[in-house]
Amino acid sequence: MGYNVLMATMGGTKSHTIPFVALGSSLKARGHNVTLLSAFSGPAANNGLQEFVPSMFEAYVGNYTSEWDLIGARFRDEMPISPWDAMRYAWEACEALLRDEISVSWLRRSEGDPRARWDVAVLDGAYPECLLGILYGEDVPTIMLNTVALYSGSISRQGNPSPWSVTPYFGKSLTQDMNFFQRILNAAYLTTLRIMHWIMISGYLQPVLRKYLGDQLPDIRDLTTEIPLTLQNSHYSVADSVPYLANVVNVACLHCKPATQLSLDLETFLQRGESRSSKVA
Repeated sequence: MGYNVLMATMGGTKSHTIPFVALGSSLKARGHNVTLLSAFSGPAANNGLQEFVPSMFEAYVGNYTSEWDLIGARFRDEMPISPWDAMRYAWEACEALLRDEISVSWLRRSEGDPRARWDVAVLDGAYPECLLGILYGEDVPTIMLNTVALYSGSISRQGNPSPWSVTPYFGKSLTQDMNFFQRILNAAYLTTLRIMHWIMISGYLQPVLRKYLGDQLPDIRDLTTEIPLTLQNSHYSVADSVPYLANVVNVACLHCKPATQLSLDLETFLQRGESRSSKVA
């Protein structure tokens, strides 16, 4: 008999669902019952997984991201969103989910059945605090899938070393080969990021969670610390080499599929020319 597996992401873009769908499909093929909660209809259902899309959460994310231009911002070397927008998303998205009592009940217990329970939960490492707060007290073993491996805050709270001298700030084009002045600038960026996270959690998200779930809820940063296993969507062969502890497992290219044969037209195009070399973008 398979396990009941809950997968959930509070991520504001559909790309957050891709590693979850890949992992969920593999678990389903092994006989487990997999449900994916997200703000996006389609990715789970189209791959044979149970899909749970809370309507209020979906509406909030749709309105919040309607004018985003993430790729264009990268080309222009600009911040994709303002620091304030990145912070407020955490508690506003969480409150949109918490206001839906049926969805919260369903999230805690499979299909809201008080006699049912999740055997394991796999939560996104991006904005995990809201989901951890909702699942608190349900005694569900929890794994974190860090879909955006550049976010090192959660795994550093779990004891993994993240020295700022070799941990580049993901919002700028810095690498581990920073010079002295770049390392000083990098430390300033990361210090600011840590202060922003503290304000976001202590000043806004924690009060929102206790408003809906009760004052017995502990500091949600402590709940992040207690997660025993993190699947990191990265690998030292394609990203920075970092000395993770045994509780972090690199799973880069989790969603990759075996190469398929090209169509005849494409194969002919690539073989054309004396040099037999082509560049495809």
